[in-house]
Amino acid sequence: MKRLVSRLVPHTQTSRTFSTALFLYSLPVHVRNKVDAIAVLPGQGEEFRVIRVAQAFEQHPTARHFFITGSNPIERTWRDYNNHAVLTAPPFNLSSMTGVIPQPTAEHTKEQMDWLVNLIEPFGITSLALYVTNYHCYRAFCTLLAAFRRNKVEWIPIIPVPLWAPPNGIVPEENFSFWAAAAGEAARIFKYRKMGDVATNKELREYLEWLSNHPIMSED
Repeated sequence: MKRLVSRLVPHTQTSRTFSTALFLYSLPVHVRNKVDAIAVLPGQGEEFRVIRVAQAFEQHPTARHFFITGSNPIERTWRDYNNHAVLTAPPFNLSSMTGVIPQPTAEHTKEQMDWLVNLIEPFGITSLALYVTNYHCYRAFCTLLAAFRRNKVEWIPIIPVPLWAPPNGIVPEENFSFWAAAAGEAARIFKYRKMGDVATNKELREYLEWLSNHPIMSED
């Protein structure tokens, strides 16, 4: 049977974004257990983000630091994660605040990532696992990569960990589905790339190629 579409066709903007997402989301799972810091992006009333990652930090074999970026206090569902009493009580249940570094507030993803990148050198961070809800993970990762460029900080291995949220689940802050939220993320990616706030497909591809040759990617 004759092929209707060749396996080799020129890339488009959409296909480049699709391709970089495929390679980003297929990074080996075991690598997240080698990092020396983990970070979570709260927001949108999605407390499960912090609950799951607090558990992951306490069980993590190598992570020394747990960074919790701030979120926007104008949100109806905002929680003060800069409050130790909040993080050590249910439903978060951190047994200790040792190594836990919260950001008081942040208005948007760019502000979260600038804060995160500027912790790398002071805390001697050599690798990081970035935990974000699945629909937001790609844009968050690309915003972090752009923050390295913007703040003139050298790359380190960043391993994205998408937190599962079902398509028909509801974003608490917005009262619409995670599936609907994904469409908004796609629009933001293309708009914010033009502003320089989100890494381009070229930058992300170059980073993934660099990461593929880093020792942290070995099976050891």
